[in-house]
Amino acid sequence: MLWELAELNFRFELAALDRRMSGATVSDRYYLVVKCFPDAAETGSLLVAKLECADQGLGSLNWQQRSRYLLALKRLMMGWTACSLPEIIKQDSEKIVWKASELDALEEAITKLYTQEFYDRFRRAPIVPRRLSHAARTIAPMPHADNLRVLDPWPLHYYDLSMFALRDSQIVFV
Repeated sequence: MLWELAELNFRFELAALDRRMSGATVSDRYYLVVKCFPDAAETGSLLVAKLECADQGLGSLNWQQRSRYLLALKRLMMGWTACSLPEIIKQDSEKIVWKASELDALEEAITKLYTQEFYDRFRRAPIVPRRLSHAARTIAPMPHADNLRVLDPWPLHYYDLSMFALRDSQIVFV
């Protein structure tokens, strides 16, 4: 229950900070905030934090899984006009392949920017993403998951494919 409370607080604090930093109404940028959370992106709502996602998203130990939501947060922050963004957040808005070291630097810049701007605007420390220390699963694991192997031609790189969609049997840039 405490994880859920912290997760929901983080979501709405992020939406509140985004409104102050972008100058837009919440509804104008709601879809960008939703993309920062795995279960919210699925349901389209920030109001429910699923327990199955307690070790996913921005709090994930897996850097590749965390990277998807980190890049969504980067895209959200690129619309912040009330501050000076670090170069790593401003640059490469259409970059698709990220090295692990670049993502580490991006995560550090985003963390510093978010916590400092939140403190400057609300005069208190923000709630930050948390994970549970145990596997919080409410569904059965996939059978024979140990036998799966991913053949990756570029190990330690993340492919940001969220900017693409399949429409009429063609891949298009969104």
